[in-house]
Amino acid sequence: MDMDPVFEFGGMSAFWRIVDVLQADKEPPKHQWDELLDSPGYVALSSEFKPNFFKEKYRLAYKPSSEAARKKAVSRGNWYVKHYVDVAERRQELEAWVTNLGESEDFIEGPVSKAGEWLPSDVEGSPIVAFAVFDMDGRGYETIVIDPLFALSLGTDFGDLLAHELFHSVARRFYVYDPEKVEANDRDIMWTLRQLNEEGIADQIFTLGYPSREEHVADSPWVIQEMDRLIRRIAINEDVGELSKMLRMTPPKAGHPTGHYMAKNIIEALGKERLLETVGDPFGFIRAYDEAAKRRGLKSFSQETLGYIDGLAMKYGGE
Repeated sequence: MDMDPVFEFGGMSAFWRIVDVLQADKEPPKHQWDELLDSPGYVALSSEFKPNFFKEKYRLAYKPSSEAARKKAVSRGNWYVKHYVDVAERRQELEAWVTNLGESEDFIEGPVSKAGEWLPSDVEGSPIVAFAVFDMDGRGYETIVIDPLFALSLGTDFGDLLAHELFHSVARRFYVYDPEKVEANDRDIMWTLRQLNEEGIADQIFTLGYPSREEHVADSPWVIQEMDRLIRRIAINEDVGELSKMLRMTPPKAGHPTGHYMAKNIIEALGKERLLETVGDPFGFIRAYDEAAKRRGLKSFSQETLGYIDGLAMKYGGE
């Protein structure tokens, strides 16, 4: 894979300037907020987080005059505020880590190579890998966004996480349909199918562990059965809106464990190359899983559900 990702640290520099002003119990001028929110990482996050979200949470986390409200928010479980407080407390460590990463010219080669093993063909380009303080997480948008404290917490696994997000960023180039053209009634089901497909493959590169993950993977046959039941009801035009919302919530953790289970079975029954044929093709991913499940005697989807998904593929351009 002839990829040359570029690390972008401007958002972090702007972030620390905002923190300095807020910790002095002052309000950052508009140009400083604009500098932060116009940086590549925060622009990418704007599809999820409104600009006022960061302004309000950063004020709460860093202004001395907000101390009482900050303690109350943290005590009530406001994860974001706690995370932002933790970031500031580890500023020196984070700044040293970012400096070291910026000086490690060869570091990116490993993640690029690993991501390339799960993509169907050679690709070129220089995707931006931006750092932004938002959550203990990463995002594989066209511009990859990674929280610096999350990256630091991963230690030697950071490279694998970066490979995971690089896969997401590049996989978008292989979409067999245009997500922007999906009709409102189909958005939840298409989001669910895409998550199973994309996270299922990306999690073959790197999977973030959490206490109940193995249980979630083990529950995959039940999850597939429940998704099947909901899609069959959607197919006969029951309450499509409500059923689609239920469908979106059925696979735990936004589809990671169930997608991982499905992808793993495709590999074991049909081979890795068969899985790679489904990159960017959630319809093909479902068909490949159905074929693998039948070979292995596992729970699959009903003919009614498969027919409905084939209809979506015809509607939106899948093969």
